[in-house]
Amino acid sequence: FKPLKVDEQQVEIPYILDQMPTLLSNLLQQCFEEHLRGEPTELTVEVFLPRERLCEQVEKWEYKDSEDLSITIGSEYSVVVRSYERLKKLRTAQGSIWQKNWIKVQDMWKDILCNEEVTMLENICDEPNQLRRNLVEKIVLKVCCTLSESDMDGLLKAIHSAGTPIVLLSRCDVVRLKNGTEFHKLLEDGPLQELSIRLKKQRLAAENDGDQMHFGNHLVLLWDDPNRVPPNPALEFSA
Repeated sequence: FKPLKVDEQQVEIPYILDQMPTLLSNLLQQCFEEHLRGEPTELTVEVFLPRERLCEQVEKWEYKDSEDLSITIGSEYSVVVRSYERLKKLRTAQGSIWQKNWIKVQDMWKDILCNEEVTMLENICDEPNQLRRNLVEKIVLKVCCTLSESDMDGLLKAIHSAGTPIVLLSRCDVVRLKNGTEFHKLLEDGPLQELSIRLKKQRLAAENDGDQMHFGNHLVLLWDDPNRVPPNPALEFSA
């Protein structure tokens, strides 16, 4: 890792949403000028979030480019979310299951996933223990329905406990969305390693379409690679 600098005197700095455009502009400028040096790249932005905010619309955050134009980050780059709580449990029994499942992800990296590796959730009718049993040894969860706050909490408990590393989620019932049938094709239309790129294309399509009910406006991708640990001494271990 090559950490970007916000404030060398503070490990973690709280920010409010109104400050995000300036922060993103500064970090992206630093990334391209100091590390990538203008080289072409397929940049992925990983946003670590507390469990209760994993469905936050981070892909809709905007920043200003060098021409002072507003850019929506999820339309320009692949944006995925990460679980900050799970990161702190990397060296526990839960972390062991998570890492074992990620090895399976790596083995299938260049493949189109078979159905046996995916659990699809179309409605919440089970409590967390049953949800966990449904997720055991699966590497991808696909969520097609709107979830209440309590349902989401139970689902995330099951995801963390079962070590599910990838979750493709729609914030709204897929059947109600424009082009909703395309949601199911995201896992079928190419190798697993390009999933975040396919999401980016649909987010851009939704932005160009202008219809808030376009399914690209409601996509969340939890992409939790246990091997990618930020060099943050505030965590409970050193990477």
